Amino acid sequence: MSPEAMDLLKKLKSSTTDDVRDVERFFIPELDIVNNYGMPYDNLILSCSYGPDACTDIVTLYSPTYGKCYMFNYIGIFNDKDTPVKIAKQPGRTHGLQLYLQVRKEDTLPLLTRDLGVRIVVHDPRSIPIAAENGIDIRPGDMASISMEYLEMNRLGQPWGTCAEDGQVLANNYSGNPYIQSECESFCINQEVFKRCHCWHPRYLSAVVTPKRKAICATNSTSAVDRCFLSVVHDTDNGTVECNCPPACREIGYQLTTSASQLNQDFFRIVKKAKTLTTKGGKASVTNSDFE
Repeated sequence: MSPEAMDLLKKLKSSTTDDVRDVERFFIPELDIVNNYGMPYDNLILSCSYGPDACTDIVTLYSPTYGKCYMFNYIGIFNDKDTPVKIAKQPGRTHGLQLYLQVRKEDTLPLLTRDLGVRIVVHDPRSIPIAAENGIDIRPGDMASISMEYLEMNRLGQPWGTCAEDGQVLANNYSGNPYIQSECESFCINQEVFKRCHCWHPRYLSAVVTPKRKAICATNSTSAVDRCFLSVVHDTDNGTVECNCPPACREIGYQLTTSASQLNQDFFRIVKKAKTLTTKGGKASVTNSDFE
């Protein structure tokens, strides 16, 4: 075996869980790898429409754990174009967002992929989605429908209770706009990692639209940095590291209901053949007629 293969085997054998979740931090890809090898938009999304119109202004999101993700109807807080949020004018799925996605097993890396399928997140257009907490999984070969209900919670601050406003700078130096409690907690833990280990750990880094170079912790099981990181995790679990992250004063969420039926692949093959049919020299040809 090569030294790299031996190192990989050693890390897998050191795991104490059946799904090696406790050592997955060693396999988080670096930013350059995500950028160069993440699934391109055209390979993942075959068709995207919102009501009668094709999707526009797709924004690429770089996630340490999910690689390249793609956002529709994302405006952020500060946008140069002053882009308004797109709003469906009529009810029903034909007037909402429709996606046809292509997910193939041969495009995945087995050691980085527990699930085959895609992760869908419905989120506030102002905020970056948190896929690990708020997403739902869609299985390959399914035609899934998602209905949703908009929820808004407003909490009272002092003197009735404690909550954080959008953009408020907290004692741990976190300020989010919009403020998200779980993002505050991740920032707080990573800030402690940086204080002790002099680097930022990818496990607690947020997904970003514009990647920035940071001092990323070396994910190596034999390094002092990894032992330092584990000490922060241990202290966080036993309450030694405290994060001042109250609930948000204004919190937006979506209650999702999902149903699924089996996708009729013959329908899409017939449509693709019809739309790409050309005749040259008396011979008919179609584009990728058997492409799944």
